[in-house]
Amino acid sequence: MRVMAYNIEWFDDHFESDNRLKNTQDAQNKFTSVSSVISTIDPDIVGITEAPNTTTTTGQRSTVTALENFASQHGLRQNKALIGFPSPGRQEIAILYDPNVVSATHDPGGSAGKVRNPRFDEPFQADSNGDKIFELYKHYRPPLKSKLSGRMVVMISGYLSYTPNPKVYSARWTASISTESLKETEENFLPSVNPYGNEWRNG
Repeated sequence: MRVMAYNIEWFDDHFESDNRLKNTQDAQNKFTSVSSVISTIDPDIVGITEAPNTTTTTGQRSTVTALENFASQHGLRQNKALIGFPSPGRQEIAILYDPNVVSATHDPGGSAGKVRNPRFDEPFQADSNGDKIFELYKHYRPPLKSKLSGRMVVMISGYLSYTPNPKVYSARWTASISTESLKETEENFLPSVNPYGNEWRNG
């Protein structure tokens, strides 16, 4: 199984409110570039950071519909999409995958209401600065935990932000990464994965 992690910066900007692809020159250039990268690497699964938006109030914007529209129009074999818990913002965590190679379902796991082993959309405890005091945090963009062809895989993109007040972690998940501790210093932040190279993001 071939897996790719892709931070498609502000991909949401290039979709209409009804999930159609925009026809502007800038949007068409973006779609052509992104589809070319995916086709060249030819993965079975693409873990996407900054995927198109899902709106939880009106229900008009759909990450899955937008990504599948993109894949269909550009002839990608990775033509099925999956999202976990939507974020409050415009950038989602999602995967595109080839349904002829792998099946994928959202499997949040965890224990609802438990801060030591919660679902990814719930608060959790962490000692972020090594002072042996466990503070309460919540992912602004909940990580996507999915089951692939019956096997449990946690997808982590390595793009994490920390806001001291309120304490919020924002994680975009596409490739497996483990860390022993996270501190409030910028040099300890995980690098984003994007077509322009790694860069540090804070906030």
